[in-house]
Amino acid sequence: MSAKSLSTLIKCPAGFSGAYTIPDGFTSIVDEAFSSCSFLTSVTIPDSVTAIGDRAFDGCSALTSINVHPDNANYTSIDGVLLNKELTVLIKCPGGFSGAYTIPDGVTSIDNAAFYGCSALTSVTIPDGVTSVGGWAFSGCDSLTSVTIPDSVIAICYCAFYMCRSLTSVIIGNSVTYIGESAFYECRALASVTIGNGVTSIGESAFKECRALTSVTFPDSVTCIKNSAFICCSALTSVIIGDSVNSIGDWAFAHSGLTALTIPDSVTDIGESAFACCYCLASVTLGNSVFSIGDQAFDGCRDLTSVLFTGDAPKICSSAFDDTPATIYYRPGTSGWGTAMAGRPAVLLPCD
Repeated sequence: MSAKSLSTLIKCPAGFSGAYTIPDGFTSIVDEAFSSCSFLTSVTIPDSVTAIGDRAFDGCSALTSINVHPDNANYTSIDGVLLNKELTVLIKCPGGFSGAYTIPDGVTSIDNAAFYGCSALTSVTIPDGVTSVGGWAFSGCDSLTSVTIPDSVIAICYCAFYMCRSLTSVIIGNSVTYIGESAFYECRALASVTIGNGVTSIGESAFKECRALTSVTFPDSVTCIKNSAFICCSALTSVIIGDSVNSIGDWAFAHSGLTALTIPDSVTDIGESAFACCYCLASVTLGNSVFSIGDQAFDGCRDLTSVLFTGDAPKICSSAFDDTPATIYYRPGTSGWGTAMAGRPAVLLPCD
């Protein structure tokens, strides 16, 4: 161990094995102080500690209990799990925890990396009253199979469930407004997602490489699907985009398994490569408000034969339909059309 003025615990050696009691008189534990101490089995925190740094116990895969002296004014522990004294913030579940865990009633916040690396955690019950799920909160929980996010939760932060590779289903409550960047990135077993009707934005790479996901319905509250949100969701064959979405980001659904697509009238912008390499995509209908379509938006959609525009000709990059056999169709009464668009033939539909 090393200390500064015998008050700050800076770093426990990665090879430390067994139980460790922090000496009396230490007041702070710095960021990542015990990080990667994979043989550490338990830690006892004295009453003198007033500050514990971020991710102090990350990577401690054998750690089964964090014990706090009962006279500590800032922290406490319940069954080896570290919380603040008021029992409102769950700070850290030890990495060696195994089985099911119920978060205590009264907790309102799950801290950043609170369950990070708890590879034997099989299920977690999040009570009503929790309002936020922190960044990396459940990242690397390889045995976690399902999660219900209660209606009290407002935000799911970045990488919250990153690489939870056994997670098969997620229900997101109606008060969640934002699904953060990479929140469910590489949850490869995730087959079912219910998105609550309060979500307004799907963050960048939020469901990237969720290869078992077959269908997604966006509630009307969603206004923005950000870059790479569903990229490489190879089993994703069906998407229902709500009538409030106004933009679809770069690479948002690239390399997915979509077979048909309807873009609602609310959408104005489709980003670069948004649907690139959707090899099974055969038909697309675009709403009447689409104003711009980015570079290579549908590039490589080898089965795409029919693209119907219901509004006026948009601003479109010349490569938008590269490597597709698509014919562009447009309706009578719309403007800006010629005999070709983005290198593909453009044909007027006959009147109904």
